[in-house]
Amino acid sequence: MEPAFLPGGKYAKLYPLFESVFTLFYTQVQQRTTHVRDALRLKTYDDYRLVSIVPQRYSTVCITWGTNQFKRLLV
Repeated sequence: MEPAFLPGGKYAKLYPLFESVFTLFYTQVQQRTTHVRDALRLKTYDDYRLVSIVPQRYSTVCITWGTNQFKRLLV
């Protein structure tokens, strides 16, 4: 599945999305004795932040669209 997302593949433009999902679901974060924020850990935090923001943005778009449709009915 990964070769399709690499440069030259069919879905090369979607590689950042593929890498994000792959990191979120298939990479284990190892617990260490010291608290070091490595790149993998920060990427996982970014994935969680993205997952939490998407429903809020979607609802905002739906509410805005619905309000505009209602205004068109009144005119």
